[in-house]
Amino acid sequence: MEAITTALGYLLDPVYWFVLLSVVLLAALASAIPGMNAFLVMALAFPFILFEVDEPAIGLVALATISGVSNTLDSVPAILIGQPSAATQVTFLEGHQLARRGYAAHTLGAVYAVSALGGIVGAALLTIAIPVARPFVLRFGFPEIAATGMVGIAMVIVLSRGAMVRGL
Repeated sequence: MEAITTALGYLLDPVYWFVLLSVVLLAALASAIPGMNAFLVMALAFPFILFEVDEPAIGLVALATISGVSNTLDSVPAILIGQPSAATQVTFLEGHQLARRGYAAHTLGAVYAVSALGGIVGAALLTIAIPVARPFVLRFGFPEIAATGMVGIAMVIVLSRGAMVRGL
């Protein structure tokens, strides 16, 4: 409950809104370039955030905004010019064909509506799940993290049986 009140306090601070809106604009401009994904934009912004931002929460707002905006706007080059990124390959399959038939606005509208709905539902579920999962997550140490990684590697091995090169 304390984290929710702290987060609501951040919402009332105009500095966070300025950072949010300016990073939205910069990330939107960067993401419109084909090949610029969220990780590349974050890598370009990280030195500035690390050395120029005094408050860590502002840096987190900037990085979360870059991630959200870049991942959402990756659909534009995939749908309009047929240049998918790693995250938009499924969107590219149907979206580019619909754009070529003249339904680009409808396709982009559907992509953004689903993205917004997923963001809202995800944020609501995360807000509910954090107080429940917090004690469990705080007990995770290095052995548990290593075991989780090993389970992930084992799952990749099992799922890529017969096509080991593609599993790499």
